[in-house]
Amino acid sequence: MKIKIKQDVLLQSLSRTLGITNGKTTIPITQNVLFEAHADGRLSIHATDLNISLNSASICDVEKAGKVTIKAKDFYNIVKSLRADVVSLSVRKGHNLHLKAGSVKAMIVGQDPEDFPSLPNIDSLTFIPLETQKFLRLIDRTSFSISADQGRPNLTGALIIYKDEKLQMLSTDGHRLSIASYQLPLSNVPVELTNGIIVPKKGFLELKRNIDLAEEHIKIAIDEAKLVVKQNDTEVFIRLIEGVFPDFSKVLPQEDQSRWALVPSADLAARVKFVALFASKTTRNIRIEFDSKKCIISANDNDKGECKEEITAQFSSSKIIAGFNYTYILDVLKVISGKNVVMQIIDENQPTIIRDPNLPDDEDAIFVVMPMRL
Repeated sequence: MKIKIKQDVLLQSLSRTLGITNGKTTIPITQNVLFEAHADGRLSIHATDLNISLNSASICDVEKAGKVTIKAKDFYNIVKSLRADVVSLSVRKGHNLHLKAGSVKAMIVGQDPEDFPSLPNIDSLTFIPLETQKFLRLIDRTSFSISADQGRPNLTGALIIYKDEKLQMLSTDGHRLSIASYQLPLSNVPVELTNGIIVPKKGFLELKRNIDLAEEHIKIAIDEAKLVVKQNDTEVFIRLIEGVFPDFSKVLPQEDQSRWALVPSADLAARVKFVALFASKTTRNIRIEFDSKKCIISANDNDKGECKEEITAQFSSSKIIAGFNYTYILDVLKVISGKNVVMQIIDENQPTIIRDPNLPDDEDAIFVVMPMRL
């Protein structure tokens, strides 16, 4: 292998692998990246932790095709510190990588590329095109409520399911539920997608790291127990979580527009953040009350004191109050797209519904938050 490549191109490609290669592992070579130079002028870069894999390609000058695998983080730090615009890389005897950039000459210890885990083959897969921004909005609206409880692995990812000509994404940690969808007429939908697949949270993080937001579309396919996402010369493979996702319809309360409260979302977020300074560090409990045309947010703690804030709201039903973990409310407000948010508090024991009234007609999102005892 012998190539020349721009320093910034190489650095960007390496940076995309760090989320995969930096984790703890019992298989040391998965902390490496595999470089493969092709005669057509491409440098393929592969990374995997066996649960998530990344294939990407960059343009370079290839004098001799070949491949090598080296420690990702170490090589990233080396390339980041170079002061030359062009980097020359070559593999001579053995599996070591020789680098030349400006006045720098270095040798980086590599490993036999044949020891690197085999790469998935996607030639036989059927891909479904998705709009990049809409798919990422599904991730943003659900990933924050994915559970971190490894004792319930089926909740440590989000469910993706195709139903009623909609692509839906759902997540829950047992205290809150997020459901987001958009209309997507499709034919020949894989049966795995109609049954639903559970994608781990780390997979979504790596997708967001590697998807080009400027590109209008991505493509997805399902290969046995993996979700495959492709965009141009980038492919991400995510091992799916086995198990059954809970039947969310059992905890979804009936909506009643006569009990809806319309609140300025920025004001609510700002006031919740301030009042939260007076909330217990243990419970993080605040109270939200709707009465006539106002929303009252309050908190008290024996060690901190008490605070009450009031903002305007459109509310015409009878007075209602409930307690909440303030972080759950703030997490939802971060993904509200417009000036207002809709809340429906039934009582202090039943789930509260939060909606974004500013969405396009072909998109939907509903958030359910369990109240706390006052």
